[in-house]
Amino acid sequence: MEDLTAKLTSTEFSIKPFDYCVPNNTINNKQCTIRRHVDEIKISQTDPQVVDCILEDLRIAYEKDALLIESRGMLHHLGMKLDFTVKGKVSITMFNYIKNILDELPIEMAGVAVMPLKVSTSS
Repeated sequence: MEDLTAKLTSTEFSIKPFDYCVPNNTINNKQCTIRRHVDEIKISQTDPQVVDCILEDLRIAYEKDALLIESRGMLHHLGMKLDFTVKGKVSITMFNYIKNILDELPIEMAGVAVMPLKVSTSS
């Protein structure tokens, strides 16, 4: 991650000490934000060409023939499904992530839990 941080700061992205994984830069008078978590990044900017340029810089910097890219529409990031298919709106769901968690629970946890009765404190 330090290498990516150095790369981004060399291209005028600012990194705040309280938000180390979210570098920002103003490009073409619009904010560009890169969210980083482990081995995933999400680049947000209103101009798709800016995003493409950053991706190309990263591909060259890390000598990759291709990067795994999901863009402009629906993408999956940190267990969330981000749907940008409706102009000006985003829908965020985690149904598959939650289903996978529930599917991996041990069999001993299957069943129904009864809510405890309210206990009266008056005498």
